[in-house]
Amino acid sequence: MNKDDKRRHEILGLRFEEPQKDKQGYDIRPIENVTLQQLQTLKEEDFLDLEECQNDSPSVGAIIDFIEEHPNFKAHGYIVTPVRSDYRVGLEGVICSSPLTMQDIVDCTKTFRYADGLDVDEEGAWVWYD
Repeated sequence: MNKDDKRRHEILGLRFEEPQKDKQGYDIRPIENVTLQQLQTLKEEDFLDLEECQNDSPSVGAIIDFIEEHPNFKAHGYIVTPVRSDYRVGLEGVICSSPLTMQDIVDCTKTFRYADGLDVDEEGAWVWYD
């Protein structure tokens, strides 16, 4: 797993700050609207464990596959600092703020049917796993 936290922040468009000597820095940082391109770069540069799951969610790899088939969707989740033993990029779900086709709605509902939060209609989608 790639531990270059500065590069990971760069890929995700997050501002990176070196931890201060008297502070531990961040523990977990939320990530939103993660595009397919960002996910592919994270994958290519070994920042993702494709088997990782957020509780009952599909795996990171399955979420990427879904977004590849439905490029109007984006991912959301969090990053864990490399100081922790569970360093990772975790994906908690997907979001789409543009109109959805009936096929998008069916595929999203089928793929993410066990989500803790599932709001899907013609206007868009929000899926979240706790």
